[in-house]
Amino acid sequence: MGKKSGTGAKGGKKPSLGDIKAAKKKENKEEALQENEEEQPDYVKQDRVPQDKETFLAGEGYQKTGRKVKGASVYKKGDRYYYRDTLHKGKRAHVEVFDGRGRHLGEANPITGRIAPGSMDPSKTINLK
Repeated sequence: MGKKSGTGAKGGKKPSLGDIKAAKKKENKEEALQENEEEQPDYVKQDRVPQDKETFLAGEGYQKTGRKVKGASVYKKGDRYYYRDTLHKGKRAHVEVFDGRGRHLGEANPITGRIAPGSMDPSKTINLK
């Protein structure tokens, strides 16, 4: 009798190179997600609205105006105004950004301050008077 081909130690078929690559890719993706989760800010881990001190608003040059929107302090830097959107938490958290005339420019990443492309909403305004 000849040797059976394609059987593994458990009597199942031998995994293909594609199966091995897919398993390795899944393992790497799971490791990356776990590492990424460890690097996430506390407000994301705890699924809550970030505090001002956890955002770019705590950085140099951002000054409180004394105004509040939805309970969040409004900040100014240059000719732009900013406040944390208190309705979004965790991964969806963002900072609203307005120009000097109160027109919405978009939603900024709370850490980097980078405005997300396509996030400008012309229906949003801020009263600066």
